[in-house]
Amino acid sequence: RRSRRVTVSSMPRFGFYAFALAACLSLVASSCRPGGIVGEGEPLESAGDLDVARYGHGLVVLADDSVIALGGVTDDGITDAVERWSPADSWATVGALPEPAAWSCAAVLGETVVVAGGEREAGAATDAVFASRDAGASWERVGSLQVGRYRAGCASDEQTLYVVAGTTQGGEASAAVDALRVT
Repeated sequence: RRSRRVTVSSMPRFGFYAFALAACLSLVASSCRPGGIVGEGEPLESAGDLDVARYGHGLVVLADDSVIALGGVTDDGITDAVERWSPADSWATVGALPEPAAWSCAAVLGETVVVAGGEREAGAATDAVFASRDAGASWERVGSLQVGRYRAGCASDEQTLYVVAGTTQGGEASAAVDALRVT
């Protein structure tokens, strides 16, 4: 079994602004298609329904265009359910997070799905960082955020996951910025 390590660092203020600008430009470019930007009023295609209805979940797209939904809040509380959809298939449960989580940050770093932070139950924030190299079927803890939080903003350049701000255990706003690399 290959071991992985997460490197957590603070990002200088200028570096963060440069990163945010690059992320915005990337978002604009990725919303284009051969015919131009998706226009207002165009119907969306259905990708079927999840097995577990939820909100506050993480969502990532893998290189093979499959989509993974991670955790979230259901009618019964916070879930650990991990589901995957592929263009040739429908949604299917593929595994479970090591612990239930909602409002987590999720991104793909290379071929690894990473989930950082989140809310457990009743506003309990976690600093846990988990990684999966098998599209969500199994997970291992690979590190910690400097401050446990949920509802943080996050983005990835496929090498580094940036976890920005969020809500801490006591419901306070956080200014913490983590830059995570899984090796």
